Formats: sequence, structure tokens, C-alpha cells
Amino acid sequence: MISQPSRDTSGPIFILCFARSGSTLLRVLLNAHPEIASPPETSVARVCETAERAWRQVTMGGAPGPLTPEALSEIRSAADRPMRAYARAHGKRVWCDKSLDNVWLAPLLSEVFPDGRFICLFRHCLDFVMSGLDASRWGFAAYGFEKYVQKSPGNTVHALVRYWCDHTEALLRYQQSNPTGAARIRYEDLARDTDGELRRVTGFLGVEDRPDLPRAAFSTHHDLGAGDHKLPFTDRVSDSSVGTGRRVPIHLIPSDLMDRMNDCLRQLDYPEVGPDWNALPSREGRRRSLSAPAGLAVLSQVLGGRVPVVHSCPHNERAIQDQILVTLEDGELTWLVDPRSGAVLTCDSTCLPPSRLLTDSATLKGIVAGELNIGGVLRTGALRAVGGVSRVAGAVLALRDLSSTGSYGEDAPNHDPGRAIATVAR
Repeated sequence: MISQPSRDTSGPIFILCFARSGSTLLRVLLNAHPEIASPPETSVARVCETAERAWRQVTMGGAPGPLTPEALSEIRSAADRPMRAYARAHGKRVWCDKSLDNVWLAPLLSEVFPDGRFICLFRHCLDFVMSGLDASRWGFAAYGFEKYVQKSPGNTVHALVRYWCDHTEALLRYQQSNPTGAARIRYEDLARDTDGELRRVTGFLGVEDRPDLPRAAFSTHHDLGAGDHKLPFTDRVSDSSVGTGRRVPIHLIPSDLMDRMNDCLRQLDYPEVGPDWNALPSREGRRRSLSAPAGLAVLSQVLGGRVPVVHSCPHNERAIQDQILVTLEDGELTWLVDPRSGAVLTCDSTCLPPSRLLTDSATLKGIVAGELNIGGVLRTGALRAVGGVSRVAGAVLALRDLSSTGSYGEDAPNHDPGRAIATVAR
């Protein structure tokens, strides 16, 4: 949702964003452009806020109302001079600021910089939650999360979803109030179609389209400062984090907050979060049957080199009720396991039993090898199960027996799911 510029294109550029939204990636992509200089976070909007407060106090006695032209000119100068000096030092003609404060001070920035261009950057809520939790393993002091976590310390998912709703609603209000001067961009689009999305962004900004920006961004020096801690160690744009929010347990989100979140998601053309959210794969792709050679090779790796006997699915509706669909998201691979008989079945039509297990090959290999606890990976979301923990545990134990003996044990027909739980919990 990016319109062409309808104003002077020499004014500054502001990225309006929240933490863990991909803003540092966007910043370095723009900084690689020969016309744009984008330093690390400067909090230049806070400079405007402080100067505005001083001018309002000394000229208006602190009263509300429009600022005088003189005040606006001086506030602009205070913010613009260091940023323009930075741009000149790098041989660029315009500057771009990416600071987390910008989202809350966007109306003031519009008043001070009427020629400014604003890019509103969004990301799906639950992908943001996964990224926020991953970046906050040792505490929530960074990124502005702390005050949200303090209000619900027993439920950090609740805290981060509230953070996202507050920031996203503010971004939407501003973008909708300034349709020609503010462009909307989604992190997922930038990650999946970097060239196309940058073409739309440069068109909005009125700068030359440069197809080499993704390559140049990772071969150009960028000044380091506040921002994504991962980016200095990244050599390309990746969409690997898109869809990771499928792991966030949605039962931790209260219904009223779920409504707020879904209202924002609808406005941004994201998939809404419903009851089956945790049962769906992180990545929607064409699922490969286990019968393919590559599929058998993956299963052999999961089983520690063993190659199991694979049967054809009978497509019997009654029998399918007893089976478990196993999906490896990283390989887009599916097969069926019967936890009582130990049978591994391939199904070209992908029968859908009520019990399903979703994970990645490394996690399943760790569980089968006894290196990972099934309860632990269920809790982290590295494994998601539908249809009861005991049945899923039974399927894992069936694969574990295959990995140790090459065939299912003699007691397979009388296999006890309770024993499966005790076994995988060791």
C-alpha cells in the first residue's frame, strides 16, 4: 500500500516502527542507497519534543495551540543540523531516521517537517512475539517491553501482544490520517520480495530505483548503534522467521486482546488468529509424501540411519482415526504413524486424522534419540500437537523403537500410550 510521492522529495525520511519489526533491515537497505544516509537510532524525534516543550513554555506559557512559524523553524533547525551534517559526511543528499520514538511523535514530526516522508513498518503480531521473546531471554529491559511485562509478569505473551496492539493501532491511525505522506510496508513482503518491495519504497520516496540494494546493503559499511543485534552477522535477506508465530500458544491471549489483535491484522491483510492457529504449519507449502526418495532419506536421518519399512495408506476412514499425521515443516514432508502397530505409512492424498504432530527434523531427531524431552519442546512450541499428548507420545515412541531395532517391538499391538509418556519423559 504505497502511493507515489506528491510533494518535495528532498525532505527527511522517517521510519515509523516498533521493536523487532525488521526496521534495522529496512534501515541498512535504505542506507545502501547512494542518495540516503540512515544512521543508527538517534532519537531525533525527542529533540523535537524537547525543543517544542521549551518554545511552547517561553512563548505561549505552556498553553496548547499551533506553534509560531519561528518556533517551528528553530525546532526544525535543531533536529535537522546534525542529521544533515551526517548525510553530507557520507556524500548523501537526504537523511533517514529509524528510532522507536518516532511512532509516538509522528504528528509533531509532520508539523516540524511538512516535507517529510514517513514509512510505516508492520509485522504480524505473533511473529513479533516470537522474535521479542527470543531477543529477551535474559530480561525485558530492552525495546520498551519492560513496562508491559511488569503489568502481566506471569504471561509474557499477553504483555507483548498488548505492546504490539498499542504500537500497531498508533501506526494505523497515523498512516490513515496521512495517506499521501505515509507509506505502509510489511516486513513479510520485504523479506519475501525484497526487490519488488524496495522498488515500491524508492518510488514513494522519489529516489532512483537501485536493483542492487539487497546486495549492496550487506557489502556496505553501516555505523553500529541501537537496533537488531543479529544484523551485523547477517549476509543476506532471509524470510526464515516468517511464520514462526504459529508456535505462540494462543490460549495465553485473553479474548478481548485477541479481538484487538485480529482487528489490526484484518486491516493489514494478515491472516487472523483462530482456534486452529497452533495446529497449522508455520509455512504453507506443497507437502511431499514420504514415498519420495528425499523423504525417506530425511526419515532415515531422524531414525539414526535406520530405513523403516513404509506401507501404503489404506485410506480407511476408521483406521485413519487411530493414526497420527507427522509433518516436518522444514522439509515440507508428511507421513502417517500408527502408534499401536508401529506402522509408518505414506499417503499421497494426505489423509487427515484428528491427531497431528508438527515439528522440524532436528527436533524430532532429538526426541527420537532421547536427547530432547517431549514436554519441553511442546512448551517451547518447537513441537505442536493436536489430539492429545498421550497419542503423540505413542507415535514418538514408535519411531524411537524403530530407530533402535529397525522394526517395531513384539509388544507393539498392545502398546500402552501411558508407557509412551513415561518413556519419552525420561
